[in-house]
Amino acid sequence: MSIIKNPLLYVGSQGEKHLYTLYDSGANLSCIHPEALESLELPVYLGRTRLIVTASEGH
Repeated sequence: MSIIKNPLLYVGSQGEKHLYTLYDSGANLSCIHPEALESLELPVYLGRTRLIVTASEGH
């Protein structure tokens, strides 16, 4: 398994910033640390949380 980590430019209504980004090709959701978000954009509530499980959790 390898880790891909690159600095990407994030742009929001309140500014822009280069942040190191980790890639997960199997992800169904993207997240940003709250401290990084504060200078870029106002947080938006995502609504209902989802419980996601994988087959390996039952072992």
